[in-house]
Amino acid sequence: MKICQQTVFQISNILLLEDTLRSTAHCTTSQSFNLAPGVYPILNTIHIKRDNLKIIGDSINPHTVVITGDKMASDAIVGNVIKISGKNVSIDGITLENSKFHLIQVAGEKGAQAPTIKNSILRNSYQQLMKVTYGKKLENRVRNGLVENCLFEYTAGIGPNWYIGGIDAHGGIDWVVKSNLFKNIASPINREAEHAIHFWNQSENNTVLNNIIINSDRSIGFGLGKKKGNLGGIIQNNIIIHNKPSHPFADVGIAIESSPDTIIVKNLIAMRNYYPNAIEYRFRDTKDAHIKENLTTKRIRKRNGANAALENNKQFPYSELIKFIKDKNLELPLFIHEALIEVLADSSSNKLK
Repeated sequence: MKICQQTVFQISNILLLEDTLRSTAHCTTSQSFNLAPGVYPILNTIHIKRDNLKIIGDSINPHTVVITGDKMASDAIVGNVIKISGKNVSIDGITLENSKFHLIQVAGEKGAQAPTIKNSILRNSYQQLMKVTYGKKLENRVRNGLVENCLFEYTAGIGPNWYIGGIDAHGGIDWVVKSNLFKNIASPINREAEHAIHFWNQSENNTVLNNIIINSDRSIGFGLGKKKGNLGGIIQNNIIIHNKPSHPFADVGIAIESSPDTIIVKNLIAMRNYYPNAIEYRFRDTKDAHIKENLTTKRIRKRNGANAALENNKQFPYSELIKFIKDKNLELPLFIHEALIEVLADSSSNKLK
């Protein structure tokens, strides 16, 4: 088919995007949809069922290419903005916003594998901003995902309810989540929000590296409780700042629960809130974990019979750790750097009362 031989499609409006997605649904060759600057309003989920597709906006200025649902609310028309059911699907340089459920769902139970999400902005969904699922069969767990240089946020400074999160991954294997910024993954009512980054429920060997997480109730989690655990993986060189004591459910910076053979190393955790712990390791299935060379403002705590080797972790006053973070030479995309500078400038003014 001639349409399958075409490698690049220029897209300028939502009707053309939907029509091109339908007309190329049978293609298996690698193709790119290049979206022109503008707002692309949708009333139905963009469901990518095919393999080897790239949807590309502007990787330098992703705020100029916006795919938006109708609203962020429990009665919104649009459930997910994008649902991925194919292999090797890439989203690059796009802003996604406003949905009833998620901005991106990666559905392993429908065949999704090896997705790439980079240089994009995900903001304002009524549930988790990005969801990874696999159904009931372990063979459908999603492998080899990459999330890089993205901004995840709630722009009001707090989420719409507690059942929100940044990346909520069930059964993720060999993923890399690196160099992203997460802001305001925080609950306004009832209980703490889900994590900014969470791999659990049969997840294995994931890498969470060089991310910055700001004012989120729980920042990074591997595993959950006694029965929804995780195996292995590394949490390294992440910066976590919480300086909004007005958030009612601020919780732990990093937690591993039922997560054996996990490494937590060289993270910076500066918390100015009422929660006492920066890092927690929990439950008896957490064993042979290594927690080393982390700099925190609060303690590292063992809970529920967990086991880990602790080495060369240090605790500092909040102001000293913030100064250390400000002095770091962080190589970030401009749209992420601007968001971080705003938070750091505000760090000295928010105090516990």
